[in-house]
Amino acid sequence: MSPLDHIRPTEWSNEWSHELRALVHVLTETLDLLPHGILLLDQILEGELISADELPEPPEESRKPPKTKASTGDELDLE
Repeated sequence: MSPLDHIRPTEWSNEWSHELRALVHVLTETLDLLPHGILLLDQILEGELISADELPEPPEESRKPPKTKASTGDELDLE
């Protein structure tokens, strides 16, 4: 048994229920779109191939990584 086994919530909050419902909704919608995604991928794979030589060179400013903002700690907020 790990010491982490003793770190458990003692009750279920209403906020967790809301987050769980939102997550289940997102997963359900994603699975509903799966057949469309499979058809789309099949169409893409059956299409004409373009070699890398045919693609234009991106400008130098497009090659730089995007600027990132400082973390606020709220990134995981589902609301």
